[in-house]
Amino acid sequence: MDKPDFAKYSEAQLRQILTRIDKERFPERVEEIHARLAQFEAERLSRPAADEPTRSDGPAGIAGFWQRAGAYIVDSVLLAIVGFGLGLAFGDRFEALGAWGRAIGFVIALAYFGTMESRLFQGRTFGKFALGIKVVATDGAPLGLGRALLRASVFHVPYFLNNAVLGNGDAGSIVAVVQALLVFGLGGAIAYLCVFNRRTRQSVHDLLVGAVVVRAGTRDVPTLLPIWRGHVAIMATLLVAALGGGAYLYSTFDNTVMQPLLAVQRQVSRMPGVRTAGVFTGVAVATGANRTSYMTINVLTRTGDVDERALADGAAAIALDTYPPANEVNTLSVVVTHGYDIGIASRWRSNSFNFPPAEWRARTRRHD
Repeated sequence: MDKPDFAKYSEAQLRQILTRIDKERFPERVEEIHARLAQFEAERLSRPAADEPTRSDGPAGIAGFWQRAGAYIVDSVLLAIVGFGLGLAFGDRFEALGAWGRAIGFVIALAYFGTMESRLFQGRTFGKFALGIKVVATDGAPLGLGRALLRASVFHVPYFLNNAVLGNGDAGSIVAVVQALLVFGLGGAIAYLCVFNRRTRQSVHDLLVGAVVVRAGTRDVPTLLPIWRGHVAIMATLLVAALGGGAYLYSTFDNTVMQPLLAVQRQVSRMPGVRTAGVFTGVAVATGANRTSYMTINVLTRTGDVDERALADGAAAIALDTYPPANEVNTLSVVVTHGYDIGIASRWRSNSFNFPPAEWRARTRRHD
């Protein structure tokens, strides 16, 4: 029997051969297989770990993605229950705060996560306790309160800024650019590392304060490898894309198409009881390729104590008088909304008024 060339076999094949070979009859082949397996191990250890991502879910003792996601879902449900209760008691006050109501939720989330993930509670929120994981410093010690609060704030800033209308029209355009950078740039980088940094499962907020999430029974934090350089490049791309998108959004406020719509938006926003307004136009294609043009005015009121019909008539009159194309659409809609959003809970009530331009004109004349 010819001697096989073990250099042509993979590591898995060699291990399989080792379980079936007659070790007493072919001791020299067994020795050669062991030597070849040792060579595979040496090659694996010699690879530059900083230049390629690992396929595992992280080193032993490091909490995996699904453990962290499950813990966060549990914590989010608990905060939603708290937010619902607060909404029942203080809903009117939250509504008066408008977009700044999300600051209430941010403070609550910061207090909850920052406090419980510090040494005061041994790095464990209720969700982390349920999933058997905890937050520690990279040296294994519990996080101090200051570091835990900073970690929690960096993680939650993108979420609580998302959908928060902090500016209106061109006056809020710069705010919108900064908001886009934080929500899509920072938020995208955090989400990306949470999913793809399988080497240490650290994300931006972890790396910033030198923290890591480990399994609760872990005594010694394993040596953490440097973040893969490819991840850094991808995060930089996300930040540049967010900045570019924000700059494009800023440029649209000088667009000749947007300016007439912004003029309608500004006038509607100045109406009594209105907090913010948004104006959109478009064409809907239904079955049979029928095209229906529309214009929609979304009006967010300061409270629910307004005459919604009169407000809708006034907003439609502004659009028809200051934006001539509004008279040519098939449907002009005014959606009047009021409510609150504190980030951890929200409640909205909307009423929609939809008529052709001619009928809006007739309604306006009846009011006159």
